[in-house]
Amino acid sequence: MGWEGRPRSGGARAVALATELNKGMGLSHGKTAAVLETAFGLHVSRGGLAQAFQRVTRKAQPSVARPGAAKLPGTVKEILHASLKLGDRRDRNQVGKQRLAIARSRLEARLDRVLKRNYRWPVNRRLANHLRRERDAMFTFLFCPGLEATNYRAEQANRPMVVTPKVWGGNRTERGAHSQSVLVSLL
Repeated sequence: MGWEGRPRSGGARAVALATELNKGMGLSHGKTAAVLETAFGLHVSRGGLAQAFQRVTRKAQPSVARPGAAKLPGTVKEILHASLKLGDRRDRNQVGKQRLAIARSRLEARLDRVLKRNYRWPVNRRLANHLRRERDAMFTFLFCPGLEATNYRAEQANRPMVVTPKVWGGNRTERGAHSQSVLVSLL
């Protein structure tokens, strides 16, 4: 039994709501189905919800890149790691203001050279465009002592949802647990 009587318009919104109820708010598959039926008259089984979550998971996963496509993310990772190390050295008073400014300028110039390129692979194009939009904020922590460089604290706030036991929320299979991890990270 799947999505019965589902209206043609709004089906995607119903699946999005079900995903938020189950993965974001922790309602079981059964309670999620009950909310959809009570509030909207949508008759859906727990199995139908599980299948819908699998479809959302497939669409939400990153696409697989070709062999050379990982070069941009790898280079960006190297630059960001170098900036974190520089910030750590500054915080331990191991680098003076002048050397900090020089090293920071070199990192910015290196990133700018990487972002000037045109990328053919859509995933790399999307990453490069995102980094171009966020370029002015990427090294802010190197200009402002005491400013956190990462979103570590926000990630830790999400941690309880990520580490919920496998059987919580109806995830009794490997596929269900995989859906849980992908969809909760999106939410």
